[in-house]
This record gives sequence, C-alpha cells and structure tokens, in this order.
Amino acid sequence: MKTGDASSFPCRSSAQGSPMITATPLNRRRRLGIAATVAGLCIAGTALTGCDSSRITDDVHPRLTDPIRRHPIVMVAETATLDLTGHRIDKGGEARAFVETTRFVRNFRYEGRGPLQIAVPRGGGGGVSQRVQNVRLVAYRNGVPPERIRVVTKPDGHGIVTLSYDRIAAIGPTCGDWSENVARNPQNLPYPNFGCATQRNLAAMAANPTDLMYPASEAARGSDTRATDQKNFQQRIGKDAPTPGSMQAR
Repeated sequence: MKTGDASSFPCRSSAQGSPMITATPLNRRRRLGIAATVAGLCIAGTALTGCDSSRITDDVHPRLTDPIRRHPIVMVAETATLDLTGHRIDKGGEARAFVETTRFVRNFRYEGRGPLQIAVPRGGGGGVSQRVQNVRLVAYRNGVPPERIRVVTKPDGHGIVTLSYDRIAAIGPTCGDWSENVARNPQNLPYPNFGCATQRNLAAMAANPTDLMYPASEAARGSDTRATDQKNFQQRIGKDAPTPGSMQAR
C-alpha cells in the first residue's frame, strides 16, 4: 500500500470537497452509547408488551375479584314437610307434636308460598281427624287464616299426617377449593376460596331467603298509634323548647 493512498484512510469521506471525519475514541464511545440505549429500549418495550398481553380483561376481572359473582347464592324452590302420627300417643308425645306443629306453622306464616297442605291417609280414623283439628287450632292461634289451609288425602300413609308448604331456600356455594398456591400470587388476585365461607354462612343465616333477592315491603303504620305518637312528639317538643328565662340564665 502506497503512502497517501485513499484506502489507507477508511474513515475519510470519499466524496470530493467534503470534510474529512476521523474515527476518534470519543466518537466510538458516543456510537456505543447510542447503540446500548436503543437495545435497552427494545428490551423494555418487549417486556412491557409481554406484561400487557397477560392482563385480565374488564369482563373477566369482576368474576375473579367479587365474591358475590365468584361464589353466588342460588335461590331454589323446595317443599318443607312435617310428619305427625295420627295414632293416639302419651302426653309427652302430644307435647312434642304440639311444639313441632307450632314451629312449623310459624315458619309457614313467615316464609310459606301458597297454602298449608295437610295430607291425611285415607280411612285414617278418629286419631287422624283429631290431629287435623289440632293443626287447625295451632294455625288459627298463630294468625293463619282458614282459607290458606288445604286438606288432601293420600293413598296409604300408615296413619301419618303430613304437613307441607312451598318455600324459597337459599343454597350456599361449595367451599374448600385450595387448588392454587396462596403463597405465590404474582398477579395479586384473590385465591379461589376467597369469600366462599362468608357467602355460605350468609345463605345459612338468612331467616327469609327472599330478603337476599329484594327488600321486604314496608307494612302500613297502624292508625290507632299514629295519633298517639304524634301527640307525644308534640308534647315532648313543647317541654324541650327554650323559654326566655332559660335563655337569659345562659
């Protein structure tokens, strides 16, 4: 290679009249810095894109984080029954039958849908008739009107009188799903069993399951107590009203 040949200067411009650029160490460091910055941005963008692709959508997120949606309480229609013997029994048995009938009739008045049905065996005899009369008496004492009681016959019940009525029952979810490791949760989402016990206990404690569906209607206030309450309220306001003497004393 001859001295002064253009090939001996690889960083020099080949265009005539253009300034000569020399590859100094400073230029090399700048180029390496720019290349490192571009590579870092590319890696960060790829990481962010990967994280964004694993995000939970808005339509799925409530089903995972809301216990009411993840562990719903199901309302079902069922029939409550109570079997009473139609044969004559001792005083202790009669007392138990009275307590069970009273509890059953009170539950019917509170949660029953439709009539209170009394199914009697065909040809049961005098003991069955006496049992039906006792049930009617208990129902009357607990405020059940006679038109809501219906007596039907069944083929052969072996002297058993069956009380029944339809009601709405709340069925809680089945809990105990520990399929996931709760100690490792990178997405910070509730575990599958989260909130299940609360929903199940709520379904078991609801005295009237229909309250979980819609609020109970407000009963009208009695007209006999309305005037008395209003009078007492006005008299109380008159006693508590400040007088000029009390204001000066202050």
